[in-house]
Amino acid sequence: MMTLPDTLLIALNQGKTLFSWSQPIHSSLTPWTFLHHSQNLELDTRFYFQTPTQDHTIVAFDTLIAFTGNETTPNSLTIHLAQLKEKLYTNKMDGPILCGGLPFSQIHTEEPLWGDLADGYLFLPKFLIHTSKRGTDVTFNFQATNEEELNKAWAAAQGMLLDLTTLKFKTDSLPTTIKQEDVKPTEWLKLVDKTIDHLKSDNPLDKIVLARHLSLSAESDYPTHLILENLAKQQPNTYLFYLEKDGTTFLGATPERLLSADETTFQTVAVAGSTPRGKTEDDDLSLGNALLNDPKNRLEHQLVVDRLYKELSPLTTEFLTNDTVSLLKNRDIQHLYLPITAKRKENLSFIDAIYQLHPTPALGGEPKKLAMEWITDNEFIGRGLYGAPIGWLNLTQDIGEFAVAIRSGVFHDNQGLLYAGCGIISASNAQSEFEETAVKFQPMLRGVLTK
Repeated sequence: MMTLPDTLLIALNQGKTLFSWSQPIHSSLTPWTFLHHSQNLELDTRFYFQTPTQDHTIVAFDTLIAFTGNETTPNSLTIHLAQLKEKLYTNKMDGPILCGGLPFSQIHTEEPLWGDLADGYLFLPKFLIHTSKRGTDVTFNFQATNEEELNKAWAAAQGMLLDLTTLKFKTDSLPTTIKQEDVKPTEWLKLVDKTIDHLKSDNPLDKIVLARHLSLSAESDYPTHLILENLAKQQPNTYLFYLEKDGTTFLGATPERLLSADETTFQTVAVAGSTPRGKTEDDDLSLGNALLNDPKNRLEHQLVVDRLYKELSPLTTEFLTNDTVSLLKNRDIQHLYLPITAKRKENLSFIDAIYQLHPTPALGGEPKKLAMEWITDNEFIGRGLYGAPIGWLNLTQDIGEFAVAIRSGVFHDNQGLLYAGCGIISASNAQSEFEETAVKFQPMLRGVLTK
């Protein structure tokens, strides 16, 4: 066990009360293994985030400081993060990372299954493992106002590392009997028809994204880390995310990045329009070509592209991308896809940029404000973190990465809700949209049902 570094005591004596210590970890264990091992411990929070290329993976445990509800608005977060930085000592600029999800909307329908996650949950963890091309680091975050508290916090962090590196896998299995039920399907179809009529009326709305959910009830509790393990095997080239707070877990495998940032650039993607994968290579190619040439789907995708360019323009100095639309192919579904990269303006907050883009037309609609008002006034389900930004940001460097939390579900004990959404335009058909969302449920259903 590593002894308390002298630099922490020096920082304490200089008035610092928040500490972040990072060091390389030389172990054959992966972040995935740490998530499994953590099931043996009583922890209030677990978080896992992995990029599609698997070049960045974060696993984090236990909450030191959290922001939720009104604390997650851009102005509030900016103030809170500035206050944290004033109190912070860190031995590495890329050490302290905040993890979690921001709410889809500050004003929303309540959905009891979400628990504390309904209003968003962004937290500074006590313990974090970060794996990248540079290797694997462990970061301990803790607070102290005197030497005794500092020593206790350090000992607790070292104890956590020892536990997570020595514990064995907990033996769990997924439920064998699961009841599936569409939630208010008739009412949802009526809402789609109502939305189509509204889009056809004399108003500036071009698109409104509606969500629906599928209820799952099992004979035993869901070991949600096993669902994530299934998704990792079944859904390559996606973002994997997992956020657990006090027994409620939101997880999924999403194809869509909202925004990533390094010191000089922003990167996002326009993903919209969809069609199933084919059963044969020729069938798949035919479906993909039909999607690329389908006027309804191309219009839906172009709305997303145009909005992203419009909203990125004030945040950037130059776009570094081309406009060639391609196909993003996942196991069950394929989408129209366009990556967008732009040079980042100096002194521009990553949080402000996230909120500038969220929700994209693929999750909210166009124009954004009117679409969000329609969703708030008419959608009868609580989205919670569905479609919301989920990921991480560095406290000191103002960099990070957030994905759009689709292809996802929320679980508590033996209950679950899977979410799917569809973009409604004036040419939409309610039954077709219902069938499209049924396809979008399949990745999560397979993850839950595979033994």
